Amino acid sequence: MQDPTTQKPEPISLTHNHQTQTSPETSSKPKSMGKRLFIILLAITLSLGGAIAYLFPKAQSVRFASTTRQSVSNLFTEMDTVNSSLNALFKFSTTGEESDVQLSSLTKSFQKFNIILSSEGIQKEEIEDGNEFGLRLDDLIDDLSEVFKNLEISDRGSVNFGDKVKGFTTPADDPNKIYRDQRDLAVNVGKSVKSSDKTINELSRNISAKAVPNSLSSLKGDINQLKSESQDYLSEAQKTSNYYILSSDLSIELESNFDAFALSLQGSSDINSLVSSFDEISNDLRSLKSKLEKVSPTNLPSEIEDYHRDSIALFDVVINYFDDLKVLTLKGDDKKIINLTIDTSLELNKLVLSGVDHEISFWKNNQTLNSYDNISSSHTEVLKKLETEKDNSNFFLFKFFGVE
Repeated sequence: MQDPTTQKPEPISLTHNHQTQTSPETSSKPKSMGKRLFIILLAITLSLGGAIAYLFPKAQSVRFASTTRQSVSNLFTEMDTVNSSLNALFKFSTTGEESDVQLSSLTKSFQKFNIILSSEGIQKEEIEDGNEFGLRLDDLIDDLSEVFKNLEISDRGSVNFGDKVKGFTTPADDPNKIYRDQRDLAVNVGKSVKSSDKTINELSRNISAKAVPNSLSSLKGDINQLKSESQDYLSEAQKTSNYYILSSDLSIELESNFDAFALSLQGSSDINSLVSSFDEISNDLRSLKSKLEKVSPTNLPSEIEDYHRDSIALFDVVINYFDDLKVLTLKGDDKKIINLTIDTSLELNKLVLSGVDHEISFWKNNQTLNSYDNISSSHTEVLKKLETEKDNSNFFLFKFFGVE
């Protein structure tokens, strides 16, 4: 009989289903790792977002500072050219090689006309070379004085000047050279203004096209203020250029009128042809005067109004002279012709001197044209602020992304 204690264990079936039990610690590991991964990704995302939020405005600032600084620098160069062109025109119009004061081309022409009309014994203040337009008329008046002192009108109505009209000629040197030179200088001012205007338009596009952080609002305001001051200066420079171009053109036309008048005098054989030459030169002068009068006050540079009125008054004096001369010639009143010529010469001389003072006053008292030094300082200050902003906002990795 078999002993129960020695009973063999029941064999284990290989086909018996065996369930593996998972410990709580093992099942919680994937969840823990997922949370950690999520936290890491979230941290990275937040870090990148923070970095972008921090660096993007700086990148905007760097781009804005770089492009705007270049535009401001270009404007500074162009404005300097305008200033140099204006200085050249100023020196040519108001200073001579041997004198401190030179008259403008327009007034010098009248002064030359006055010299033609003046007669012996007239005490006139000496006028240095300068105001070409007034001086030219002054010369003409002086010469005409000698012409009419020798005027003889016969009982039959024929006229004779003797040989005096032969001396009524244009200067040996080209009289229009000084007018053309002045015109070229005025044109140069206009060209440099147009070039500067293009640079300002470029600056405006850069300011409006570039998104900038709110922190740059003050700097952007400084740039807009600089742009406004520059535009005012350029506008005044353009008006000055236009006025001196007109003045030069009138001087050139006036010289042509004088030549035609001289030929007309030389060809006069009777009173009718003589007074016809007076009518012709008077009408020519009225036509030139109208071109000055048509200049709108808004198109005149500041502080030039007095000089502008002087120029118109010079035309009036000479126009009135020829109108009165026609009447006296028809009357055959030789004595009044001489007195008229003397009075006209003295009046012209006063206006020429007044024109000298008023032209110089224009250049001295025009605050906008004289504001260049202040604008230049503003340019420099804005450039410094832009450079400082770029340096403060720059990041070493920006250049690898094309931000510089």
